[in-house]
Amino acid sequence: MNKRRYGMQEDNLPTEYAESNYHTTESLGKYASKLESLLLNKDWFKSLCRTVLNGYFAHILFHIEFRSSLGPAFIYFAIGEGSCLLILSLNPFSNIFYHRLAYFTIRKTLDPLAIAIAILILIVEIINPNISSNSVYKLGSVYRFILLMTILKIKKANPTRQRRFSVLPFRTNSERLINIIRSLRNLEFINGDPLIGSQLERGIRVICNQTLYNFEVYSENKEQEELIHWALSLRPMADHITFKSEPSFGILDGEIPIEIRQALKGINKLTFDVFELKKATQSNELVTICSYLMTDYDGFRVEGLNKQKFMSFIKVIKEGYYKNPYHNATPAADVTQAYHVYIGKYKIQKHFSMTTFDIACCLISSAIHDYQHPGLTNAFLMNSHHDLAILYNDTSVLENHHVASSFSILKDKNNNFLENLSSDLYCNYRGKIIFLVLGTDFSKHFKEISKLKLICKELDVEKHKDFKLKIFMHAADISYSTRQWDMYYNWSQLVLDEFFSQGDKEKSIGLPVSPLCDRDTVNFAKSQIGFIELFIIPVFSIFVEVFPMFNKAFRNAQDYRD
Repeated sequence: MNKRRYGMQEDNLPTEYAESNYHTTESLGKYASKLESLLLNKDWFKSLCRTVLNGYFAHILFHIEFRSSLGPAFIYFAIGEGSCLLILSLNPFSNIFYHRLAYFTIRKTLDPLAIAIAILILIVEIINPNISSNSVYKLGSVYRFILLMTILKIKKANPTRQRRFSVLPFRTNSERLINIIRSLRNLEFINGDPLIGSQLERGIRVICNQTLYNFEVYSENKEQEELIHWALSLRPMADHITFKSEPSFGILDGEIPIEIRQALKGINKLTFDVFELKKATQSNELVTICSYLMTDYDGFRVEGLNKQKFMSFIKVIKEGYYKNPYHNATPAADVTQAYHVYIGKYKIQKHFSMTTFDIACCLISSAIHDYQHPGLTNAFLMNSHHDLAILYNDTSVLENHHVASSFSILKDKNNNFLENLSSDLYCNYRGKIIFLVLGTDFSKHFKEISKLKLICKELDVEKHKDFKLKIFMHAADISYSTRQWDMYYNWSQLVLDEFFSQGDKEKSIGLPVSPLCDRDTVNFAKSQIGFIELFIIPVFSIFVEVFPMFNKAFRNAQDYRD
């Protein structure tokens, strides 16, 4: 096999990912950061330092006055002084380790220098106890009082790390309010409560975006709010609706029709039947899954996304999927549900410390990843000089079109669910969604799997996080080969039907028939064996090494191949 043709030979990859020293340095930096946070942000440590300073002060007074008469008991005072110095040294020396050269200014080095000299004096006394009778050395012992003057107050190092809104010594009232909210958010009892923390973060976002006086449709009546939300999303019959006080889709106890509740029961499993949901929702499966999952992950409230406008947006997306045999709204819903399984049950959310922002981007990308797909491959569009191929310069033609067309929907203010975000946060959403959708281009499969093999076992899970989330996007896109047999068999038949339709078009306009597109020569079983061996097994075999939960999906693909 020609490795270069399939992107498996990349000369720069080994050197690019062979920097092992980087991981060690970064890991040490993280440990130092945790130590600094433990020492500086805890009231108990500050109280301990004050107590130690008071004890140290009394110890020095007693030491200077009665040193010559202590005799053998001197060793106990030496141990006490050494313990005090060790505790006091934790704060400045952890800052030096974490900030390195950035810490070394004249003012900031006084604390560690004072402690170092005090330790030196103590060591000299232990080595030569008789030196205490030396009058010059007695003056040196008084130096210990200078130590008290330099470390009476425990300070945070490197104030430049604190967020500042202006380089001038002026502050607006809004900036002061933001700083107060940020200080509240760092309190221990608030930091441990995600609900309060998210509300404070939303308050900061409202102030930064200057949307304090904007209004949203909101009802104090939770039953009414849930009824409005459900009516906007799927327009069910009135006799199917039962009121409930809790507005979350995560609690399915009567707020939606019974047949839809039954269809959604298996949404957390890879055995989920999207065709059953399609029937229950009258072909609104994509809208249902997206609204359910975004609500279940608390994406609207935490991220400040407009729920009503998101529902309008996703309904436009659903209507924009063409009636192809395979590339339509149903596989989009299936891919979205598969990514949800990876995030939750297969533990990638915990492994990568995925935020609500990450999850929202992954779910939205899954929903739009084939929007306005014409049922033709990139190769056909390029060979036939299609307008889309010309527009996107023969580069990831369909993938660029899917994401560009989806974002064009946001131009309508009724669909712009990102309108409340700051400019920077909007750019973050847009950039990540584009990155994830472009990851579904099959032409990049071999190159990116080669890269994944080099980085999959890195200890630093945060490094290359976005790249790995993109690989999971690609895996969800081809995951039908890992599901239960009847689902897999149904999907594979639909895929070939679409390929054969393209082959018929190619024959009619005189183009060479693309692989797997000639209905007269393609063998169904052989085509699926090749697909599993070429695409499925290489990806999921890597996943299993890091995420054991993928073992069931991997075994399914192996069984179907056999």
